[in-house]
Amino acid sequence: MALLTNGGNANDLYQDLYQEIFAEVAGVDMPAPLTPSADPETTDLTPWLGTYERAGGRIEIATGEDGPRMRTTVTGPMAELDDDPTQEYTLVPVAPDLYAYRRPGTQTWIPVFFHTLPNGARYLFQARRATPKVV
Repeated sequence: MALLTNGGNANDLYQDLYQEIFAEVAGVDMPAPLTPSADPETTDLTPWLGTYERAGGRIEIATGEDGPRMRTTVTGPMAELDDDPTQEYTLVPVAPDLYAYRRPGTQTWIPVFFHTLPNGARYLFQARRATPKVV
């Protein structure tokens, strides 16, 4: 089964639609979606602070007054098509090296995972994309 979308709130649609279809057609319950604890654990974001960049996007990880922050910016030709190419989100700690955020008006949390490769390169994984740390 596949769900193909182009824009909109695909994560919430996926959760609602697949949960209902799998339960009705196959009697299968989907795992619960990622949800941070109401009392998030304390994590050290220091190793992950900085800028991550790939073709079409830049992600900046910083600390703010409200805690960890993630700023995403659409870059390149696609930025010209976006009325607001920069968005900012609060990151909620879930586990060491794992955080989550929600887009305004959505229910589904989106995971942000940080990882260091054996060669020392640092990456941020978000929305099924790997983005290398550049600064």
